[in-house]
Amino acid sequence: MQKNINQRFLKSVSVRLSSEFPYFSIDFIKQLKKNYSSEIHAYCQTPTDEKFYREVGGNDLYDSITTYQHLKRIGVEKIEDEKSIIEKAKIYEKKLGHTLNHIAVPDRNFGLGYALGGFYHPRSRLADRASYTQMLNHYVQSLEFWENEMKEKKISLCLFPLTIASYVANSLKIPCRWMARSRFKNYHYWSPNIFWENPKAQKIYLSSKNKNLKGVKLAETYYSEKSRREARLQKSKFFSAITAILRQLLIRSYWFLRNYKKGKEGYYLKDTIRYIYRRWSHGSQATGRHVLKLKDLEKRPFVFFPLTTEPEINLQQRSPEYFYQLSTIAALSRDLPAGVILAVKEHVSAIGRRPSNFYDQIKRLKNVVMIDFVESGIDVIKKSKAVATIVGTAGLEAIILGKPVILFGKHNSFDVVPHAKVVKDQGKLKKYLSDILNKPFDIKKAKSEGAKYLSALVSSSFDFGNYDYINYKKYDKKIIRNASKSLVESLES
Repeated sequence: MQKNINQRFLKSVSVRLSSEFPYFSIDFIKQLKKNYSSEIHAYCQTPTDEKFYREVGGNDLYDSITTYQHLKRIGVEKIEDEKSIIEKAKIYEKKLGHTLNHIAVPDRNFGLGYALGGFYHPRSRLADRASYTQMLNHYVQSLEFWENEMKEKKISLCLFPLTIASYVANSLKIPCRWMARSRFKNYHYWSPNIFWENPKAQKIYLSSKNKNLKGVKLAETYYSEKSRREARLQKSKFFSAITAILRQLLIRSYWFLRNYKKGKEGYYLKDTIRYIYRRWSHGSQATGRHVLKLKDLEKRPFVFFPLTTEPEINLQQRSPEYFYQLSTIAALSRDLPAGVILAVKEHVSAIGRRPSNFYDQIKRLKNVVMIDFVESGIDVIKKSKAVATIVGTAGLEAIILGKPVILFGKHNSFDVVPHAKVVKDQGKLKKYLSDILNKPFDIKKAKSEGAKYLSALVSSSFDFGNYDYINYKKYDKKIIRNASKSLVESLES
């Protein structure tokens, strides 16, 4: 089987090299070359990235290495033939089965307008200047670029591809894999799609005959998120904000003096400074005296709704059908029975990005309260009657803890668990809430099913050990072997 896998999928592999795990990527490519003699076609965003990967990995590691920074500039190129661009766009839309506007949704540049709850995220100069036709031209030429690359290099597998590249790969029947966080400890798995679904975990869960597992005691969020959260909390403090602003001024001055393109084409300086300032000033609206503590909700039945950062792939990409959070909050508020409140908690990474009246709109709903964002999400889940979420960690944690979950995003691997309900028709939301809050609920059985799903999740994942996304240079090399083995297993299934 392994030989067949090598011949079918690992012969010619495209790898997008990202700043998230640079040294891991190099070691992982070495493993693929050693075990499967794979051709490696690497892709970097900038020439600086390419230089790093050539110096650290060595030129012999890659069969080709290509930068795609030029794709961003396409969005501001002068349009000579608007009709031709629109016709090409229509051809690609038919080929891909999606509109180009749909593809733009998770894009922080051209799709920023879809991040309705992230209005103050810094704007990109290039994207801001682009007309609608220029945006279409950007996507048309990007699609043409990735299609040509995959055909010319006879790509048989795409690892960590950009979203737009994955659409091309799907149209050419080329499998893709993303290394996704399981959101339990530091386990990861190889997802076959941009929604980070885990069909292997679902299969293991549904086939498992052990229905009497004991519930799992979760004490804190998963490892990699914990380290990130601590770093983000630090950024919301006053002196951190001052330091960040001064740093931006120095960096931008350096870019200007060196005549760097990113100084002219990247995020607006005023937007970046405004965001840093708002990150500090707006933090007070989601913590302290302006919101409730968890202890204030004692003896008050509530449904928990954790907010998600915008713009963020976790929301816009994983739930393209349902990503407007204020609308979701309003719907939950409308359909909650008397005496039950909705408790909303902000995500630390979202502070500073929200529209000016975002929190005020939430507070106008009489049966909705904001709780302090520093409260532990797991502690809030434990005290809640149920959890409602579009996508995110809280849904999985609630499943494991045996709490009823209402899911608005349909791309969730844990919706096979009985105490999870996916809202496919918002007209049924009232019934879901009524059933959850008014009918008897077997918490013991739910905890058993949660433990069963967690067991399936762990079985379908590999342990990323001591790897930290912030301090990414030091890690146990057995992680490489685990990741490689798990990748092959995902291709076999």
